[in-house]
Amino acid sequence: MNCEDFRRIYEDSGLTPELEEHMKVCEGCRKEAEFDSAIRRVAESLPVYTAPETLWDRIAQELPEEHPARSRMREAADYIGSTIRGLLSRLGSVPLKPVFVVAVIILISVLATRYYYTRSFLPGVVRIDENNAADELTKKEQEYLAAIDTLS
Repeated sequence: MNCEDFRRIYEDSGLTPELEEHMKVCEGCRKEAEFDSAIRRVAESLPVYTAPETLWDRIAQELPEEHPARSRMREAADYIGSTIRGLLSRLGSVPLKPVFVVAVIILISVLATRYYYTRSFLPGVVRIDENNAADELTKKEQEYLAAIDTLS
């Protein structure tokens, strides 16, 4: 048994006779198991904390207002959901033609793909690439420092 197997079995099953045999020849795994055991003993000896019933109310009061973009996104999702529910209720027992079903599936796929890449259904909104943004920021910082040098 190697140390990787030891960790996997120990995490899954706890201490087994097979692992105890490995610990006799492997000081690293023995120390790891002893440390884990010590942590467990300390954790089990700690008193159980019960939060006051008013804690969540106090936390909720301290939280900032919801971000406007998230609020608009929720409103848009609610509007789309109510529109779809309205359409479905109007269709009622109208048999759906397979072409219509395929068209709806394609439309949903396109919208989902667009949302995945841009995080928006709206045209003109582009997803921010963090690496690109960091590069742009570094470039602007260098331009700024160069401008300061020319003024000095």
